[in-house]
Amino acid sequence: GREVPKVIDETDPDYRLYLEFIASQVEENFAYWRDTVHQKYPEVVFVVSTTTIPSLINPRMTTNLVRLADSPKSEFFLALNKKFNLKVFEENSSLAKPEDDIRMVLGWTLLRDSAEGRPPHIWTSGFSDRQQTLAFVSAVLTYGAIANLDVAEANLLDVNRLPEKTPREALEAAFALGNKVSPYLSHTHPMRWAAIHFSERSRDYRGSDLVTAWREVLWPVTGAFGVFVIEGLPVVIVNDYQFENGQLDGYKLLFLTNPDELTPSQRQSVEQFEANGGVVIKNDKNWT
Repeated sequence: GREVPKVIDETDPDYRLYLEFIASQVEENFAYWRDTVHQKYPEVVFVVSTTTIPSLINPRMTTNLVRLADSPKSEFFLALNKKFNLKVFEENSSLAKPEDDIRMVLGWTLLRDSAEGRPPHIWTSGFSDRQQTLAFVSAVLTYGAIANLDVAEANLLDVNRLPEKTPREALEAAFALGNKVSPYLSHTHPMRWAAIHFSERSRDYRGSDLVTAWREVLWPVTGAFGVFVIEGLPVVIVNDYQFENGQLDGYKLLFLTNPDELTPSQRQSVEQFEANGGVVIKNDKNWT
C-alpha cells in the first residue's frame, strides 16, 4: 500500500478529496444530532465550532456546516491564523495580503450570513484592559455576532489574577454594554442591500493551486467586501447554496466574483434578479 507521509501535504489532490469526504460526513452527523436533540429539547441551541471557515481558503469545513448549526462558533483572530490559511501568504511572497481587519470581519460576516442571519459566537481568550475589551465587544456586535469573552474564575474572584485574561472591571463593562445593546438587536436580521457571491465551488475548482484560488476567487470577494465596509454600506455574503436556491430577495446590488463559472441555476437567479430591477456588477480579471 501507499506509505503514509509523516507531514501532511494540505495541497495534495488525494488528501483534499479525503477532506471533502470528511466534511460531508461531519455535516451529515451534525444534522442528525441536531434534529434528534431538537425533537426532545427544541429550545436547545446547537453551537458548532466552524474553525477554518473564516480563512476562506481551507476546505476542511464548508458553509453547509454553518447552515446546519443554530449558531456557528469561531474565534476573533482565526481568519489570520497561518495554519488554517495553509501558509499561503507566508510561502508566496508575490501574493498580496488583504488588510487584517477586513479579513477578520469578512470571516464573521460569512458565518453570520451562511447561518441565515443567526449570530455566530466569536470567542476570545481575553484582553488586558477595559478599552480593548469594549473595542472587541463593539466590533463583534457591529457585525451581528455574539461577543464571547472567556471568563477566568480567578479574575472574577479577584484572587491570583491571570494577567493574560480579562480583568473583572473590564468584564463588568463588557457585559453592561451587551445588556444595553442586545434588546435592540434581538430578533433582527442583517439588512439586505448589497450581496457578494462567495463560491466554494470556484475555489475548489482551482484544486491545490492556492495562489490562483486567492487571486481569482478569494481576493475579489475580500476586495469587494472591503470597499463596502469602508464606505459604510450594508453588505451580505451569499454562498453557493443560497445562490443556487435563488435566495436574493430584497437585495439591490449583486457582486459576482466569478461570473463565467455560475451553474445554470445561478445564472437563472441572476436573470431573475436583474428582471426585478437589481443591479449586477461582474468582476473583471483585469481589475487590480
